[in-house]
Amino acid sequence: MNNTWPYSTKKFALITLFTSLLITIGLKLGLPVFFTENKALIAKILKIALFTCLFIFIRSAEKIEDEYTQQCRYKAFQHAFSTTFIYGIFISNKTTSGSFFTTIDMILLYQILLYIIVFYLYKSGIEKIKE
Repeated sequence: MNNTWPYSTKKFALITLFTSLLITIGLKLGLPVFFTENKALIAKILKIALFTCLFIFIRSAEKIEDEYTQQCRYKAFQHAFSTTFIYGIFISNKTTSGSFFTTIDMILLYQILLYIIVFYLYKSGIEKIKE
């Protein structure tokens, strides 16, 4: 059963991700960008775009989607979930007042980024080196 999205959605996610990151950096640095009178609303939209793009990126298929890629994907999900669960237990008491990201946002962002890193490490052959 193939539960991934087409490879072309990965390109869309990367382009949208980098665009939203550039706009976010521009807002944080105070550079003149569009719609500067509604910075709070723009920040919320950009945060949603960031998480949506990361989600699309991790759910998109690779160019070659075989059993090894699926195995790497499942191992990466397993490692990202368990590590983030432990991280969430220790960070749950910390407050992030006035921050762009809340605690749950940081946990989700950490989990998604950890998944991407672990997936590409497994896919690049780190598992083959162990054997």
